[in-house]
Amino acid sequence: MAVQVQERVSLPAHEIIGRVVVEVTHLPQEDLPLVLDFVEHLKQRQETLRRKALVAEIQAAARRRAKELASVPPAQIVARFDQLIEEIRQTAIDNGTAIEGDWESD
Repeated sequence: MAVQVQERVSLPAHEIIGRVVVEVTHLPQEDLPLVLDFVEHLKQRQETLRRKALVAEIQAAARRRAKELASVPPAQIVARFDQLIEEIRQTAIDNGTAIEGDWESD
């Protein structure tokens, strides 16, 4: 059974789903696991695309922030970093999640 592929954008989702269901019902039983494999592949592809978009968004934000900080003296950035470390440490102490001792390295 040949299926004429129409313009994908022109069909509403419910019509596409209906056509897919009809076509799958005509497949031999031994092909059904392949359909499931293909659907799983599409889901993984979507997740990969979502992650890539998120990475690109984070990279763009980091580039914007780096550009904003380009004129800030390094000593000022280090001082702010030290301040943030102390704020995080104090929050951990207040929450009872602090680890005793100094951090030396990974």
